[in-house]
Amino acid sequence: MRVINTLQFSVIAVVQSFLVSPGAGQSCLPFEPKVVTLSGTLTVRAFPGRPNYEDTLRGDEPEHVWILRLDRAVCVEPDSASRPLNDPQDNVRDIQLAVVGDSLVPRVRSLVGHRITARGQLFSAETGHHHTAVLLLLRDLRAT
Repeated sequence: MRVINTLQFSVIAVVQSFLVSPGAGQSCLPFEPKVVTLSGTLTVRAFPGRPNYEDTLRGDEPEHVWILRLDRAVCVEPDSASRPLNDPQDNVRDIQLAVVGDSLVPRVRSLVGHRITARGQLFSAETGHHHTAVLLLLRDLRAT
């Protein structure tokens, strides 16, 4: 997959952030329905979108997403409530932010390039619009 960076924005978004990974003896981060808080730097990354999700130089539309780039790789594990929908993930470094509705979009856009703390629920990628293995359903974010 080729990543092309442009200045266009679409409804899809991703955030980049730094997260302290669980140390020895600590458990993995939980998937939904539990809420987690992650910190780092918010960035925007472009991925190929419709129609083929392969290459913007060959006609695919760019999808711009906010990505949470983690400081160190972490693991994410489902509990009994989320197990059918979420697969365990090891070595997670990038987490896409899923922003539902328009209320958080202006705040997210204004914090691109800044250090942030984001709060929400982790879930596994399900569609071609999900560009990381793990996503964060964003509930709130703030500059730190």
